[in-house]
Amino acid sequence: MIMKCNKAGQMMEQQHFEKLSWWGKRKLRIHLYVCKVCKCYHEDDQVLSKVIKMAGNGHTDKCISDDEKSKMKDHLANQIS
Repeated sequence: MIMKCNKAGQMMEQQHFEKLSWWGKRKLRIHLYVCKVCKCYHEDDQVLSKVIKMAGNGHTDKCISDDEKSKMKDHLANQIS
């Protein structure tokens, strides 16, 4: 049985603080494969986490690369249309 979206969201947030079990990772992957809404949320969450980690590691003087900016713009444009 595929988990519900609220449980998948909890697991995505949990990944920021602790490792998921092998089985938890597998269930989340299956859910993300089936649920396109959660997959988009997960992708956006990963980009945001990357930006936050960069800022937290003393890289505040560095910017996101032009390639990353382009990818983010394209992703957002696809979300809107």
